[in-house]
Amino acid sequence: MDRRRISGGNVFKSRNEYREKYEFEEVEQFTCLGSIFSRKPNIGEEIEARIMAENKCVAGLRRILRNKNISRQTKIRLYKTVVRPIVTYASKTWALNKTEKIRLEVWKRKILRKIFGGKRTEKGWIRRTNKRAQILRASL
Repeated sequence: MDRRRISGGNVFKSRNEYREKYEFEEVEQFTCLGSIFSRKPNIGEEIEARIMAENKCVAGLRRILRNKNISRQTKIRLYKTVVRPIVTYASKTWALNKTEKIRLEVWKRKILRKIFGGKRTEKGWIRRTNKRAQILRASL
């Protein structure tokens, strides 16, 4: 069978010749170029799927992000060119509500903390706060 899918609606109602010529499978949702298309659009599901894909990418880059011999500037460049586009692809078309905006900000702070690492004190290592990671990011 051909790999043609539709998500319902009146897609080919006016063009019956196309419906007769091809065979379509009707599905609840499908993914195309990383974007999720469904009968009931839910941006939250797409954001979660993109964050999961980003987590896989960051897991692969874990050794690089934790390496102290690689400069922060290089890690930031890696974040901007490899990691961030995974989540933000097609984000111009999203209509975000407050919850989704907060979720994306949490994701961004998590990555920044991984890039900047912990801070060594006389008592040991402490985790950088979100505010400090944002200040360090702004200084680059």
